[in-house]
Amino acid sequence: MNASVKVADAARPAGADISFLLGWAQTPERWRELLDAGDRPAPVEIEPAPPADGQIGVALIAASGAVTGANAAGWAVCAQRLGLFDSRGGRFLSPANHEAVAQTRRTLAQRGAGQLIVKLTARDNDAAHFAYACAAQGLPAHLAVGLPPARDGQLALVFPAMETSTLLAQALKVSFGLTPAETRLATLLREGTSLAEAAEDLGVSVNTTRNQLRAIFEKMGVRRQADLVRALSQLASLASVLPANADDQTSIFAAAGDAANTAPAIQHFRLKDGRRLAWRDYGARDGKPVLIVHQGLGGSLYPRGTDQLARDLGLRLIVPARPGVGTSDPRPRYSYEGVAEDMIELVDSLGVTSLQIGCVLDGAPYALATALALGKRLTRMIIVNPRPPGWRTSVNRDLAHPLLQFRRRLAANPYMAEIVYPMMRARLTPKGIERTVKAGAVAPADAAYLAAHPDFIAYTIEYVTDGFIPSARGMIDSTKAAARAQPMDLSSLEPFTVWLGAEDPMLTEEEVQAWLGPKLAAFRLFPRAGNFLAYQAWPDMLAWLSEG
Repeated sequence: MNASVKVADAARPAGADISFLLGWAQTPERWRELLDAGDRPAPVEIEPAPPADGQIGVALIAASGAVTGANAAGWAVCAQRLGLFDSRGGRFLSPANHEAVAQTRRTLAQRGAGQLIVKLTARDNDAAHFAYACAAQGLPAHLAVGLPPARDGQLALVFPAMETSTLLAQALKVSFGLTPAETRLATLLREGTSLAEAAEDLGVSVNTTRNQLRAIFEKMGVRRQADLVRALSQLASLASVLPANADDQTSIFAAAGDAANTAPAIQHFRLKDGRRLAWRDYGARDGKPVLIVHQGLGGSLYPRGTDQLARDLGLRLIVPARPGVGTSDPRPRYSYEGVAEDMIELVDSLGVTSLQIGCVLDGAPYALATALALGKRLTRMIIVNPRPPGWRTSVNRDLAHPLLQFRRRLAANPYMAEIVYPMMRARLTPKGIERTVKAGAVAPADAAYLAAHPDFIAYTIEYVTDGFIPSARGMIDSTKAAARAQPMDLSSLEPFTVWLGAEDPMLTEEEVQAWLGPKLAAFRLFPRAGNFLAYQAWPDMLAWLSEG
């Protein structure tokens, strides 16, 4: 870089070398000089201020989506805020963040240059965490110090220091499409002004500021005023690395919501008896095949970002909706073994000769029946928070779990499923699904997870709507099959892996050992997890499958 830079160059288009702005962002006392100089008719020579060491985080993301290099601050952000998991020798972000980064890379490649704002999701909650993204080869030289050489297709994420910047307002307007009034309100809120005080300062009613605040939330992808202020603090420094007058800036959001619209399209396979089996095909078509067996409802929708992450991990996830679920036709003479036959018929039609099985919750008996039918074609199997079939006598700990009590009563009186489930389906609402999810959060770990991850409820609403709204038949038949189930002879199975949440209210470690112990190749207990482990550990489960 040249020793001096003309201030007039601050208005150059996206893709230009804007590293000098990073230095100025770290020197607030010189901002007025910079802005005043920018208003003069003739260019003025100024010396760039060096950026403060150790404050700006940088991470390099390979074309595979793996984090391949970072400075100390970049590793800290990825590991402590965004969360990383290991797979096949690489380190990857969560499915939602992984998808957002992949989308960012594609958008930048289409433009050929430039930079974007990308909103990532924190590991421990759904709070927004903003970053600046550009092609790794366009990273300012002083930010690339100590990093591996940039390669084609690599993306650089820059996590600026939490400093204020007079360029924040421009970044808000350009990157998020805020109106001038919304921009003024957002700036006031970041400065600590209350909503009522902001209304007085702006000369509008409190109701008007509330409406503007809701619009800001929607445009910036945040839910609460505290999240907005935190995002603005991040964006204040982020604004300093964006070129002025860049009218084509775009924002990309990582989110768990909208799983249905971003998932692979539902396909229908015609079974030998003429019935249709609905299914989704996640990941790489030439990847390692995995049959995914979902929980009690038995649908085919998985969290947003699963498709992109599975593809980059080299997996092909074959996810059928069980008979009578979603748009899958019901099955006469419904049984675990019969459903297993349908699944294997689908797998055979795809030319798959050997595969793994990944299973969660009430999908366990279906997975076990399928594993028995596959025989040597099954290479590995993992079951997360398994649920045994059949009726079980309640014990004292069950009394605090209303959802479990509901399930036990239906298992004891399966004929009631013919009345209860159609009634539930007819009255199903998002609020009703939310109440059901909260009723299942009796374990402290589950309650804490739900409080920190409201996106889990959004995904559950989509999952239930996708699988249960079209038909209640699958739930009815599944309830009856569980009630009449007989113990399976698992002696011919190869040992498999089971993960369990230590606070799981429905099954203890001792009960798992008594049920599946002789066939456990490995057992892992998650200390701060309960009923929601299947969602929490979904990226880890994909990593386990990719390593087989």
